[in-house]
Amino acid sequence: MGKLLNGKTLAEQLNSELKNKINLDYQRTGIKPKLAAILVGDDPASKLYINIKKKTCAKLGIDSMLVNLSSEVTNEEIFSKINYLNNDKTVHG
Repeated sequence: MGKLLNGKTLAEQLNSELKNKINLDYQRTGIKPKLAAILVGDDPASKLYINIKKKTCAKLGIDSMLVNLSSEVTNEEIFSKINYLNNDKTVHG
């Protein structure tokens, strides 16, 4: 027979463990993880998704940044921004 899984409780437990690991790694290395997100346009669902990620980062001790780009942006400009972030040593994801 299957086991009932409480997703909220499991998420809280995993987040607590991850926060502790992040803190220990920071103490050991002095490097604080940072997540960068690129938002193209102003889709409400995408904004909500990114806001959830930003709140989770804050809870876990991860820095986050948002790069807002116009819906009129070219692919070249998007790729340029991605390349810039890939080369930014303070951004880890």
